[in-house]
Amino acid sequence: MAENSIDVWANGGSANALSNAAYKRLDKSTGFEKGTASSEQANTLWRASSVPAAGLSEFVAEQQGTDVTIDLGKSEYADLIKAALTQFINNGTGVPGSVVPVGSPIPWPKDEAPKGWLLMEGQSTDGFPVLKQLYGDRLPDMRGQFIRGCEQGRAVLSTQDDQIKSHEHDKGSLSTSEAGGHTPSGKTAPAGEHFHKYDRQTSERTEDGGGFDDGYKKRVFNEPAETSVEPAHEHELVMEAVDPHIHPVTGNTGSFGGNETRPRNIAFNYIVRAA
Repeated sequence: MAENSIDVWANGGSANALSNAAYKRLDKSTGFEKGTASSEQANTLWRASSVPAAGLSEFVAEQQGTDVTIDLGKSEYADLIKAALTQFINNGTGVPGSVVPVGSPIPWPKDEAPKGWLLMEGQSTDGFPVLKQLYGDRLPDMRGQFIRGCEQGRAVLSTQDDQIKSHEHDKGSLSTSEAGGHTPSGKTAPAGEHFHKYDRQTSERTEDGGGFDDGYKKRVFNEPAETSVEPAHEHELVMEAVDPHIHPVTGNTGSFGGNETRPRNIAFNYIVRAA
């Protein structure tokens, strides 16, 4: 583990230094007059300046893994501070000025991307070498898209079309509500004034030979005839009683839904760090 040798001065519990309240009351605008500075005052001043120096040195040692000693020159110490700050800001990515790596997509609640970022609308990556290395010739068009974690066997940045998981529905049992026992009845519609035709059987004499009482033969034949005219009327219609019953329902349900499958959502623009 890296060592920080720049310690806080006169910060112990029994240090010969002023209290915080006494230090605040001390007139620090003109400094100490010649021959009047006490060791207590000097220790307090050195402690006030050594605390931030020691804290900054501790931060440098942790971020850079480099020992920080009192032997470092000013320029060397300044370079370590800059490197440590860059390391911290970029979270180990090595990309100056960003807390996320170049190429990271993030949701953004505006229609314009901030400075140094691009909206992800399928545009060319020309002029952005890191984006070209990550995405190829064009950025993904994230308009109307959801991001999904890449599962095993699938390529990063591959796309999928809309889909509903294969499934079945229990056929169930549908029927009408029970109608109860009832006897259908009614009447026919009035037929209007009409008559009925029928064939009437008649006979006549033909020649002597028997058949009639006087000895003539008899010939029997049918001739059309009509009933007398009946005025307009209707007929009573009565059916047998029906026991309580239900009727089964068959067929498909009606369609339901829109033109896509989607979860409840809120719209953001996706932006990407460009450089």
